[in-house]
Amino acid sequence: MIKEQQDKLLRTNTALFIQNVCQTLKDMANADFAVDARMPATTPVTFRNGLTVLSHFSGRIQGDFMLSTDEMTAAEIAAVCPHGAEPAAVTVHRETYSGLMCEAMNISAHHSLEELEKSFGALTILPPAWIYGEYHTADYISGIGFIRGKCGMVLCSLSLNLVGLHGTENTK
Repeated sequence: MIKEQQDKLLRTNTALFIQNVCQTLKDMANADFAVDARMPATTPVTFRNGLTVLSHFSGRIQGDFMLSTDEMTAAEIAAVCPHGAEPAAVTVHRETYSGLMCEAMNISAHHSLEELEKSFGALTILPPAWIYGEYHTADYISGIGFIRGKCGMVLCSLSLNLVGLHGTENTK
């Protein structure tokens, strides 16, 4: 797959994932988010926010859908803490807001995976996992976007490992 095809694939599918996250958060929590205009296209990802949720998929290609935000934003999305609450008051609700963010990931990733499967055949997705603290990804191509709302900012990312395509065509 040539670089231009990779870039287009990454941009298109990252944008789809970000839109799916916005719609899912609206549907699940009535949280309005808009896409921020900034979107670097090929940066390896390091998340330093308080909560990172990721869902890995594999098949002919593999990769990860990722969401990252501070815990206060996640708590506000889940409507379990008022804005400006003390950190200790926020973290007691980790199960609730982590659960909401994992389910938002689950729905958004599954909707987004359908588009990738059109080009690469069946892909298997793992249930979401979450991490509190810093998370680094491998040096794969990654699309990154930000969504912003009254609750705060959420970073959305799609990382792709296309090594399974080496020496093969890029479509079924």
